[in-house]
Amino acid sequence: MVAKTVKPFVLERREAILEFPEDSPHYGLEVRAKLDVDIATFLQFQQLGDDPSSEDTRILMERFASEIILEWNMHDEDAQPVSPDRDGFMSLPPSICTAIIGAWAESVANAGEG
Repeated sequence: MVAKTVKPFVLERREAILEFPEDSPHYGLEVRAKLDVDIATFLQFQQLGDDPSSEDTRILMERFASEIILEWNMHDEDAQPVSPDRDGFMSLPPSICTAIIGAWAESVANAGEG
């Protein structure tokens, strides 16, 4: 009897371009982000709103910036590029940080549709 050779399945991690609608205060911002993350990370981000002042929230925000954001077209009020990393993300107002995370979470949740 000959053993069947099974070709390995190679997991490919997808990316997404997060964009904001014309009626959004963040219209024009484009963020390239990792779409596929491990389920533990995804579940942690789903619980992010439970206590926004907690140390865990700060750690998750930093992880989001360093592990999920790949690049963006963000510039500060002096038209200087904001680095798409932990330091750049943590320098932004909370409203834009939560908008980016919200757009990412929506993209992750809808990734299998269509």
